[in-house]
Amino acid sequence: MRDALAAKGLSEWAARFANFSGDPEGGGSLWTDPLVVALLDEVGLQVAAQGTHPQLFAVVDDVWEMSSTQAAPPTQTLIARLADAPDDHPLVARLASRIAEISSLPSVRLSERRGSRLRTRDLWPGPNELPIDRRWAFRVVSHLWPQRFMSMLDGTPAMVAHASVMACKPFDLVTLENLLGDQNAPGGAASGQPASPAVFALLAEVAPLVAELVGTSGKPAATAAIQPLLARLASRPDWPWLSRAWLQQLIWHGSDRLPCRLQEESDWPAARSLLIDALAASAPPVSAGVQEWIMEEEPLWRVDRVLAETAVLTAGGAHEDAGKLLSNGIVAQQVTQTARDQAIWTGRPEANIVGAAIANVPDPVAWFTQLWKQTYEVRERAWFSHTDSYESPADAALAWGLTGLNSVADIGVQNAYWQAISEALVERIVTDPRGDVPSDLRDIIYRAAVFVGTKLNLGGAIALDDLARIVGPLIQPTSGFLQIVGTMLVADGEGLVADLSQTAGCTAFTECLSRALAVDFGPGDQITPELMASLRALLGDLRSSG
Repeated sequence: MRDALAAKGLSEWAARFANFSGDPEGGGSLWTDPLVVALLDEVGLQVAAQGTHPQLFAVVDDVWEMSSTQAAPPTQTLIARLADAPDDHPLVARLASRIAEISSLPSVRLSERRGSRLRTRDLWPGPNELPIDRRWAFRVVSHLWPQRFMSMLDGTPAMVAHASVMACKPFDLVTLENLLGDQNAPGGAASGQPASPAVFALLAEVAPLVAELVGTSGKPAATAAIQPLLARLASRPDWPWLSRAWLQQLIWHGSDRLPCRLQEESDWPAARSLLIDALAASAPPVSAGVQEWIMEEEPLWRVDRVLAETAVLTAGGAHEDAGKLLSNGIVAQQVTQTARDQAIWTGRPEANIVGAAIANVPDPVAWFTQLWKQTYEVRERAWFSHTDSYESPADAALAWGLTGLNSVADIGVQNAYWQAISEALVERIVTDPRGDVPSDLRDIIYRAAVFVGTKLNLGGAIALDDLARIVGPLIQPTSGFLQIVGTMLVADGEGLVADLSQTAGCTAFTECLSRALAVDFGPGDQITPELMASLRALLGDLRSSG
């Protein structure tokens, strides 16, 4: 090599090889020499830019891997050089062949046969996607010729479509806008699902970008930044379906299932709320087929579609329709008991959507009263059979009802709403055929009711006797009762506990508190040492006050 370079008059290059071959350790690595690195990068760039080499991908990868830039190939330089190239550039055809080759792999074909019917979750990329190489080619083609790139992924298996999109990272909002534009939507997509799961993989890349924008620049800047993308998406023929599918996915991420993909300065909860509000406002109304769309989903996830459509209706001012959709979802058992605590935790998507919808119906009190009546038959059957199906609508109705009460601002409506929901709560407590069976959701509902009631009493919306109505039936020497008392303390209700303990129906308060504190609870009872100390101090105050 040294002699060949010298014969060509490249004496400087010959000297570099001579130094390396004479003292490979003392002279350092040839492949970290700045001039050699620049040469290797340039060779790779020229071969890639031509796109005609028989072993294109292998050659470019090998050359770039020999340089110290292998962790970050000069892809941006290649994009700049090909900026004016037509979309029939040889690299486009070579990448299309590569995607077809990956799609025909036995492991991909076997996976597709096993999951021939794509569920909602399968449309979105997951944590264990197909690893893919030649990423530089995916990134170049997707940035320069987005329409050609998206057409390559039409009809490809979901795992290939997802991997192909992920190979194009990192993204920015402008690139995503180009890839998701209406010109890349197939003509038949207006009837429903987009032709390729690649669309969902691209939408999944929006959330981390928005979360970073909110964290670094604030919500107003992030809101303005996503408007061009939403406007571009709104021109797609499949946007009515696609917007609701995206809403459904964001709602499913209600328990912060995205932190592993976020930058340190990102604010995911605020970004999630921003995206849900923006999507709900952007999604066009549909006149028919909503119930069919909900029922097509897996039973456990139908609630997310109910919530997505409710958000759209509320954003569009159709408040009565939104209320009807919520109540029908519970009565028709589209809403299961599983994860309904999501409606109670303030700030979660379900709590925000349900609270806004109920607060805006013409008569929130009548909404809940009618809903509770509609659950009567199921609750009555459970009482006589001494069993209670986990799909009983009663607890879901109470969870959403409490969320609605917590969202109502008018003090008169708060009082009337409390009277209605406290009656339903007492009925549930005293007639629950499975009341002796532990239930996390039921315990959360009772604690939430006491918290809301305490706040309403402190705010002057309800009297102490109104709060005592639901506390009385819950007074038992159990860990659940200790948690309820702890909830009152959290709600700044320590001052009213003494008066509450003297209220009719709560006279056993102090005695049961004393007996419960004497029980040796285990870790599963969720009674912390800090709570025990607070409750013992409270007991001492109650006894000293007589």
